[in-house]
Amino acid sequence: MNQRVGDGQSDGGGQGEDEDGSDMQIAWECLETCRRICEAGPMSSSADDDDNGELDELLSETLLRLGDLLRFNGQFNDAIAEYQNSLKLKTTLSTDEDVDRDISSTHFMIASAHIYNASEISQQENESVNGGSSSSSSSNSIPGKSGVVSEKKKALYHYQMCHKILQNILDKRPVTTATASMDDVKVVKTPVPVPAPSEGSAKENMDNMSSTSPVTVSAAERDLEDVAEMRDELVETIDALKVEIKVCVSVCLSVTWVF
Repeated sequence: MNQRVGDGQSDGGGQGEDEDGSDMQIAWECLETCRRICEAGPMSSSADDDDNGELDELLSETLLRLGDLLRFNGQFNDAIAEYQNSLKLKTTLSTDEDVDRDISSTHFMIASAHIYNASEISQQENESVNGGSSSSSSSNSIPGKSGVVSEKKKALYHYQMCHKILQNILDKRPVTTATASMDDVKVVKTPVPVPAPSEGSAKENMDNMSSTSPVTVSAAERDLEDVAEMRDELVETIDALKVEIKVCVSVCLSVTWVF
């Protein structure tokens, strides 16, 4: 990435925005330095495959953070490029990419960047149409809507890839939790053995009889519950995006027909 964070941005906004821009520039320079170090490889000629693997893992995370920084700064195309580079590296490093949470997260980030890019294209299209003459508005809007559809289709693909991996994780979950619905994976309570009557008050004895002890669900089961929730939310996102794409295509076709 040759373009620095903040390039092309307005100079207005006062000291607060200047400080934010400075912080982002420092973050970008640190991440770029980390990228160069990782790409240079181990300093020692005796480094083994484990050292190379650790550097590759660090590089994949660095690329992901660079993508986050660029996306935050509105440089969506550059962000997508960094996310894609990170995805390629993570796929190479993964022992089972079909159930790799890191890979699914990266697909999600790429999809999000494409959605932001679609919004940016749509905004530019609206500004172009509103600022142009009425006779040219139809012809100017065709490429803009086409670009929006293209970005949303790319987003849909990566959302679907993310969903596929999450579903694979749930399909391969342990047998002990496979028979239960994800709604059942909660903290449950079991009765505590009732102690023999003591010399305490009747109220204390009743409290002992009604007490329960929490049984905490394992971290793996809680993680599966989180995966199921993300999967369900992603289904809603995918369905809504399909509708948006269909509407955009219909509008694009109608504009083309009028033109």
